[in-house]
Amino acid sequence: MRAFRRIVPHAGVRDHNSKDSLLKLLPDSWAKPLNKSYFGETYEGTGKTTGYIVNKRDSPVFCVDYVGTSGFQMTNGWVIKGPLIIFPHRIFSWKVKSAKDINVDSLAFFSVLQPQVECLFIGWGDFGRANVIDVRGILKACRSLKLKFEVSDTESAVSAFNFCSLDNRYVAAAVIPPEKLIIPDRLKLSSPSSGPNASKAVAKDRTLQTVK
Repeated sequence: MRAFRRIVPHAGVRDHNSKDSLLKLLPDSWAKPLNKSYFGETYEGTGKTTGYIVNKRDSPVFCVDYVGTSGFQMTNGWVIKGPLIIFPHRIFSWKVKSAKDINVDSLAFFSVLQPQVECLFIGWGDFGRANVIDVRGILKACRSLKLKFEVSDTESAVSAFNFCSLDNRYVAAAVIPPEKLIIPDRLKLSSPSSGPNASKAVAKDRTLQTVK
């Protein structure tokens, strides 16, 4: 059973009918490439310099509604598995397995963007793993690429991204799903301890967690 924690509800961005969006996933397509044309065969061009618009404003603003141990749920209802790179109007799969893979190579994509993002929010995963993650290595990689960045746990990173994205700032988030989600005491205490629906209520609190 997937565990999800809700980040922030955002009104006005729930659009299930966006046809031009880069990412449109169904539950049975989690393990497939996000965009077959983007991850397709090797490009054989004419030798001219080409570009790709990664934040084209032809879709609603993306925000993260829930953070889970297996992935993320966006405010438009999409549930996406695995690490992600999120722009206000585009979402990409991020090919890293853990925070150990956050380095110059995995962040090099952001160094070639023109213009560069105002801030890159990097989420390493669990809040409690700060003492076992090579945060200095991540900071060194970002500085070597001359990025404007903020490094934190994933929940903090997506919260900051949501705020800036809805404020029409050109930002991005590179986030890894946490391995564990801590259930706040207020959710445990708010669950009814008796009655026919008690077990269902407790199960809901453990799988869907709200953060104010």
